[in-house]
Amino acid sequence: MQGLVNFRGSERYVTVKGLAMKDVEANIASWSIKHVVTGNDLSALQVTIEANSGLIEQFLLNHGVPKDTKFFKTVDVQDRFALTYGQEAPVDQRYIVSETITVQTDKLDAVEGAYQDVGELIKKGVSIVKEGQEGSGNPIYIFTRLNEIKPEMIHAATINARSSAEQFAKDSGAEVGAIKQANQGVFQMLPRHSDEMYLEKFARYKTIRVVSTIKFYLK
Repeated sequence: MQGLVNFRGSERYVTVKGLAMKDVEANIASWSIKHVVTGNDLSALQVTIEANSGLIEQFLLNHGVPKDTKFFKTVDVQDRFALTYGQEAPVDQRYIVSETITVQTDKLDAVEGAYQDVGELIKKGVSIVKEGQEGSGNPIYIFTRLNEIKPEMIHAATINARSSAEQFAKDSGAEVGAIKQANQGVFQMLPRHSDEMYLEKFARYKTIRVVSTIKFYLK
């Protein structure tokens, strides 16, 4: 419990902090799947990329992703001859063609199940790769309903702050009055099971935390 009692001037007030926490579950899952093919015939590689793209989409549908879900796709082509121009090191396969397919849905179990079974795609010859950044390629879980729970959390933080103010008031022989000033504080979204190596965006289950700073008049 933290607080500061002010008796200067004609005003008497106490400044306290109120904590509120709420456990929530993400309501949107977003997963980006990157697959790559290499070779010297660009047209043939494009055919393979499109075929593998169809396998990935069907794989997601088979795991419960709704049929009307939109898949966001980006394709990248690298010409290794151009990249190594002027260098002595030869390259066996000229082109690297990659496509990233991103799916966003409220069917979290479908995405989680597909992620666990991604080996099925590899068995079919689809070369799935992860980016260099740690955790890249994992599903991202998003909670979009923060505004819906803000009022109740602010209310809970205010009640918590008033409880602290009442203790300070009791110790100083006063009573808590109206709110003089309130600072809502910043809402933090944390993984429910705290781990320094575990980023919040990869956590399906999260904890929302806010600390409000409130000044109460003393009477």
